[in-house]
Amino acid sequence: MTNENKPIGKESKPRAKWMHQQMFTYLLALRDSGVTNMFGASPYLVDEFGLEMQDAHKVCSVWMSECCAGIDTDDVSVDKNMYQEFLTEIEEG
Repeated sequence: MTNENKPIGKESKPRAKWMHQQMFTYLLALRDSGVTNMFGASPYLVDEFGLEMQDAHKVCSVWMSECCAGIDTDDVSVDKNMYQEFLTEIEEG
C-alpha cells in the first residue's frame, strides 16, 4: 500500500469511485483465478489495498451482492487492463 491509499470512506468522491472500481476489478480477478473461495477474499483486500478487515468485509459483501447480479469482465465498468494485471499478479502469487 502506498501512502496515497487511505482507508475506505476517507477519500474524495472521485477517488472513492476509482478505489471502488479497482477493488471490484481485483475481486473479479481473484474469483476468476480460483485462488480462494470468495468468502475468504477479505484478507486479500487487506493485503492489496491496506484496508482494515472490517472495511474489507464490507467491500466483499457489496461485491458479492453485485456479483450475484451478474458482474463480469464484459461489464463496462471493468477496466480490462487492470483486471489482467491483477489476475497475473494473483496467479503468480
